[in-house]
Amino acid sequence: FGAVCKCLYQNILGIQQTEDSCGYSHIRIAPAQIRNLSWASGSIETVCGQIRVERRTDGEDICFTVTLPEN
Repeated sequence: FGAVCKCLYQNILGIQQTEDSCGYSHIRIAPAQIRNLSWASGSIETVCGQIRVERRTDGEDICFTVTLPEN
């Protein structure tokens, strides 16, 4: 990842690999709460499958759609 992609995936979308895993076998979804960001979406291909996060602002709410590989 470049610095911009790393910021997008880890902070804005919140796709984070836990310290005790490799290859995104264990992840945490913990996005930053940015109210004035209306929409963002992205995915990462891992050995286990695709991890995808979409976030959108709906009035005062921030809505997330998360797609994880099986297992």
